[in-house]
Amino acid sequence: DVERAVREAETEIRGLHNEQDRFMLHYDESLHIEVQLSHTSQLQTPSDQLRDQSLRQRQATLDTLLRQQVQTIVQLRITVVERLQTCTMLLNQMLSCLLEDKLPQWQRKQQLAAIGGPPEGSLDALQEWSECMADAVIRSRQHLKRFESLLQQLALPGPSPDALLNLNNNLARLLSDIATKTLVMERQPPQVLKTQTKFGCSLRFLAGSKLELTGSLPHVHATIVSEAQARALHVGHHPRNEVSGEIHNNNTVMEYQQGSGALMANFRSMLLKKIRRSDRRGSESVTEEKFAILFQATLNTGDGEFLLHAQVLSLPVVVIVHGSQENNATATVLWDNAFSEPRRLPFQVPEAVPWSRLMAVLDSKFRSEVDSPTGLCTDSVTFLAHKAFGYSSGGEDLADRAISWAQFNRENLPGRTFTFWQWFDGVMELTKKYLKSHWNDGSVCKFLVTPSCHDDELWRPAKCNLTNSTDPTVISVFASCAYTPGERIVWNVKPFTARELAMLPLADRVRDLDSLQLLYPARPKDHAFAKYYSPPPCQFAAGNNLNGYIVLGIRQVLP
Repeated sequence: DVERAVREAETEIRGLHNEQDRFMLHYDESLHIEVQLSHTSQLQTPSDQLRDQSLRQRQATLDTLLRQQVQTIVQLRITVVERLQTCTMLLNQMLSCLLEDKLPQWQRKQQLAAIGGPPEGSLDALQEWSECMADAVIRSRQHLKRFESLLQQLALPGPSPDALLNLNNNLARLLSDIATKTLVMERQPPQVLKTQTKFGCSLRFLAGSKLELTGSLPHVHATIVSEAQARALHVGHHPRNEVSGEIHNNNTVMEYQQGSGALMANFRSMLLKKIRRSDRRGSESVTEEKFAILFQATLNTGDGEFLLHAQVLSLPVVVIVHGSQENNATATVLWDNAFSEPRRLPFQVPEAVPWSRLMAVLDSKFRSEVDSPTGLCTDSVTFLAHKAFGYSSGGEDLADRAISWAQFNRENLPGRTFTFWQWFDGVMELTKKYLKSHWNDGSVCKFLVTPSCHDDELWRPAKCNLTNSTDPTVISVFASCAYTPGERIVWNVKPFTARELAMLPLADRVRDLDSLQLLYPARPKDHAFAKYYSPPPCQFAAGNNLNGYIVLGIRQVLP
């Protein structure tokens, strides 16, 4: 435990200080006795001889005591060095655990939360961890300086200069790493970033409150950089004065947050004024080009001994200039957040991933968008796989089949003018706007291919069947099945589009069609949808008079 090691080092240095003080007292007494004995005359009285004898006995005792104290002091010096080396080793382990495990885990959760995963959680535990390290490093450096001062006070054998130099260098490096590598993006900027639109973000300096910053609090400066510039930063090269766009309101001063004491930088109204794009590769579109926002701060710590530069990159952002680009930009962000590897070269992602991995991401995204506790069922997953790969896959297990980025959102679906992602995103949007309640209470719960409505398992003699499905050719939400009484003939009601559902909600459409009686497999439609029915038109007419006009209602009828 590093805290215990630092306390023990402090105790041992205090003990060394006390032991050296006692040694000096005894040494001064020994010198004083030598002076007294050197002035002893040849003619001594009996009392003088008795005093001399007493002084010589005391001198012998002091000589023995001083030899013992020298051994004790030398051993204490060795112990202090070993203790400080232990502190340094433990701090290295803690810092490595933070930077290579704890912090990347939190950042990965933050990445996944941005595409529908669970919230990443608070940074408070990591802040406490960082503050503990910073405090331990600063105290260890103070202990080392006090120890070096004690060494200078008494010329006795001690640690080698190299050992002390290594300790100093290691503790200085630890302080530098803690100061420069614990600047964290607590709230990311929007990853789909539209020009001329204000946005905000915040950073937290995890170790800031314990670093004894001198002078004014750090200023933080933000710039936007390209993928090539981000790669240069990754390998330690900073292209000075090179930016890929112009951000307004891109400077702020850090401030301590009330309550937690966290040192924060809040950007509340940044605005990307313009962007400079690079030459695109091959078939890459502007919505596949990734940038990042670089945040930089200068820190003065160690009583002015260190002037350090901290920097952190945001998650990749895709810059758009029009709302019509948002759908494709979101696909780029989703693929990057889902499949990027830790410590990658910015912003590399695999060209293809197993379908099962992509499906897990889409399920999480769907749950988040629709506030659904259940997500997509097995039938829906199968339907989506066939949608992505084509219906020719038959009974093949598609879980491990690779799906490429091009299949996901660069190439249109066969015979269509949209990609798989554009279609899926449209379904999510439509479900979120018009079907969320029905989906979450189980009335609409899966994607089905329309021809399945003809399967024998859906047939209920003398009854009509209401099935929930998504038409495979257009972004629509509902296909219902009915049959002509006395005949075994299934009729499919034309799927309802988003525009139609905006005019008349799904529940009202189901209510209006008397031929639809059951929600598959055998649930009366009123049990499923009654609570969502709008008041009938007659109630509107009786209770609503708008400037002398009777308010009309809309009904759906079969021809």
